[in-house]
Amino acid sequence: MEENTKNSNLKENIKKLLENLKKFEKKKDDSSYIEWINKITEPKYFFISDIINYFLDQLTTRELKEQVLFLLRKLYEFKKENVAPQLIYNKEFIKGLINYVNHNNKKDTISESSFYILSELYYEDNFQNYINEDYISTLFYGLKYVHDNILLNKIIDVLLEINTKSYAKEINLFLEVYMVHPCSRILSEIFLGVVNVEENKKRLGKILICLNDLMDNGKSCIFCSSDIKIFIDILISQLQSNTSTELTIILLNTLERLTIYKEYYDCLYKVDDITELMEDFEGSIEQNTEVRRISKQIVINITDHQGKHNNIN
Repeated sequence: MEENTKNSNLKENIKKLLENLKKFEKKKDDSSYIEWINKITEPKYFFISDIINYFLDQLTTRELKEQVLFLLRKLYEFKKENVAPQLIYNKEFIKGLINYVNHNNKKDTISESSFYILSELYYEDNFQNYINEDYISTLFYGLKYVHDNILLNKIIDVLLEINTKSYAKEINLFLEVYMVHPCSRILSEIFLGVVNVEENKKRLGKILICLNDLMDNGKSCIFCSSDIKIFIDILISQLQSNTSTELTIILLNTLERLTIYKEYYDCLYKVDDITELMEDFEGSIEQNTEVRRISKQIVINITDHQGKHNNIN
């Protein structure tokens, strides 16, 4: 009876709060609403702290935990400067939220609020202490449960940042999680789709570097045969466009890795086109030395494989 009463009261309070937040969304210039949102999010009133405790309470049902997270997300959106520090400095909440996602990932759905909060907090000061394998695992599950493209791209950007910052560390936690996580395949597919449409060259470079790291970290190709063909088309198209020398080198590094794998030679997709393009790069005195070197290596990879194939037959 006590549990039902508590959950019932919490549900009713959340409903009222969300109704007021909807009104605030439409009346952001209304001084009374501004005063209200400031008041309920200030640390001295312990409102955010109370909501967090509701989430952490074992008696709070999963349905209500999801509503609590949605409420925290809305409050974060409206008054980030008040809410973010309170979330970050509550270590139990961060750990509790990470555990909540990682322990409930086999449910039919997990709301996007969890992933919104954790991906947003990544950029806040003092959050770096929370970046561990469990946190990264949570973001990987977001690739499965998040359908909002803006939030999905935010999660991808956080994962890219974690991978980039791991270069200075002994262990790359991002790669450690990728190797065993059930959503790893989803990330590879998303990267492939993003590479095809990404207009931001800097972000494209980060994605390709990450893909190169993933390929370096495995014994077999991370793409199936059909994906390899799509990827080859994308790489050829990008290399034929007017890209910077830096991006050209990254694209060639990616192509060079693909031409190592058996999976590529199983289809031998556009091998003549690749060879011709690489020979053009290698023979061009206008190209950077590194561009010519990698281009030559790609031709060597293809030639060596074809020679071995002919010897077998």
